[in-house]
Amino acid sequence: MAVLLEIDPNADKDSALAVGVEESYGVPAPVMSPLGIETVFNLALLKKHYDALGNHLHVPTLKQAQVALPQPPKLRARCSEVAAVIESALASPVWNVTLGNFAEMNCENCGAVVRKRMPHGKEQVATTCFECNASYTITDTGGGAVTWQLDMVDVACGDPACGHLIHILKTEFERGSTWECPACKGKNTLELQVAFEPISPQ
Repeated sequence: MAVLLEIDPNADKDSALAVGVEESYGVPAPVMSPLGIETVFNLALLKKHYDALGNHLHVPTLKQAQVALPQPPKLRARCSEVAAVIESALASPVWNVTLGNFAEMNCENCGAVVRKRMPHGKEQVATTCFECNASYTITDTGGGAVTWQLDMVDVACGDPACGHLIHILKTEFERGSTWECPACKGKNTLELQVAFEPISPQ
């Protein structure tokens, strides 16, 4: 569910679907005909019931059995509540509907497909490749077009006599990362460093 919400923040939200004929292009239709409401079993409900039901799927330990015996009426009430929610979701007249603008491309780092929903009215969104963790900034350039910018960091060789710049993924810019300088062939390692300046004597 977390992955679905990354792609579509509205994946676990109830939604209503209606259609109408526009009298003028781009202007909402004055009369809309409702097609129905999709009721979903959302993330909040999953979290609410998952652990509560999971406790009953395992045989209690001796200590658990001594402290709290199973309570069939309480379990039945919980199951009835879950069943009602599921029945409501399955009875939705519209279901599995996804409407929105999506941007999609192959990751520049690993080639996997990266897909991101573009929220209405938002010019820039951040996304991440689920395969290699490379991060991107997507910018809406208008007319249904977007640009993808791979998040990179410029890092100079640690040898003052060299200073050759390389470009690494922002997600790889972390303590312990190493690379060989293409210019001087020296080994570089990203480390944490503290610079100290003593107080000037009065």
